Amino acid sequence: DSFFFGSLLESPLDQLRARGFPVDRIIRPSKPAFSGTAAPETKQSVDSGKKTESNSELPGKDASVDTLQQMFPDCDESYIRAQLGDNPTLDRVQNVAEHLALNSYPKKNGKAASAGNEKSTQPSSQASEDSSSDKKATSQRSKLGMARGLGQALGAMLSHGGTASQQNKVRSAVTHSGPSNDTGAVPPERDAAHQQGLNDRLKGQVNSCKKVNPGGVSSPETILTDIPKGLDRGGNGCEVIPAQDIKPFVGPYQTGKTSNGIKVFTSRKYSSSETFLAEHFQAVDVFATVLQRLCNIFSLDKSTVAIFHDPSGATIAFNANKSLHFNFRFFFSLHFNARTAPDSSCYSYWFTVMAHELAHNFVSAHNKEHGFYTESYVTLFLPKLAAFLAQNNIK
Repeated sequence: DSFFFGSLLESPLDQLRARGFPVDRIIRPSKPAFSGTAAPETKQSVDSGKKTESNSELPGKDASVDTLQQMFPDCDESYIRAQLGDNPTLDRVQNVAEHLALNSYPKKNGKAASAGNEKSTQPSSQASEDSSSDKKATSQRSKLGMARGLGQALGAMLSHGGTASQQNKVRSAVTHSGPSNDTGAVPPERDAAHQQGLNDRLKGQVNSCKKVNPGGVSSPETILTDIPKGLDRGGNGCEVIPAQDIKPFVGPYQTGKTSNGIKVFTSRKYSSSETFLAEHFQAVDVFATVLQRLCNIFSLDKSTVAIFHDPSGATIAFNANKSLHFNFRFFFSLHFNARTAPDSSCYSYWFTVMAHELAHNFVSAHNKEHGFYTESYVTLFLPKLAAFLAQNNIK
């Protein structure tokens, strides 16, 4: 069994994910321990399956037993249930996991499973006895470390809700959105028709983009509270959309646009923004060229995109009423070089940002649906980006 635990810790994440382990949940950092006095446990009915509020909320005893059985498949189920007790807390489940990893336990076939190879031949000398002791101590420390790691991982998984198999089902339901047929195999024609329908919707939303408002954007900070179930945002569970306040920047051409006709905006709050744009407008023109080429890849009308400068905050780009705005500050900091043209890393970065903003034509929040449409845009138009980079010898 120690070999089994060791193989778990050494296996690649993709392999563990394929085997049904909820690695995306487990690798998240655990919350800081609460230093106050723990609240008394709230009793929970296993039969009803309904959760009640408690300090360590669990999916239920059956879910804990199911998860422990996946970690220790040869362990007798009745033994696990006896160790957990009637209303196991999160700490109790973690302790049971560590106990099973460190000690022997009854197998399903009636035999006892050893936590490690504890048999050894009688040493013939003091030196071999010391060596054997050292090896045992090292093995014990290793098993203790693995046991604690498994206990913490199990606690992180259960505290987020669901067993490995349950979470794998949820993940499948989100990522595989094509047609399904419970009575038999789905014909290839249906899969192809679904994908074609999705592609048509993606292109339709590109065509629905609107011309940039020439007067700029002035919007207050917005708090989204209608967060889909299962979306972990931390804190109070809300998403904050930053305020935007930009105005037209006349620029050196006296048109408010770049040399290729993309509108430029400056921050109303920071007067230094106008100075920065004036001093670096050559770089603004380079950024406009990158955006125009990406518009060609997405078949997006150039009049629906704009460049703005916000010297503070973390907004790389935003979607305002289906017109896309990109922050020059990040292009200048990350990708501009006066001596060389933008490389493939620059194009791939802003390609992904543009896909992200186009996905907001479907949904405002940064939820799983938005992530799905972002990935779908990348999948649909990535071949065109690759062809463009190859044709123009951009590396």
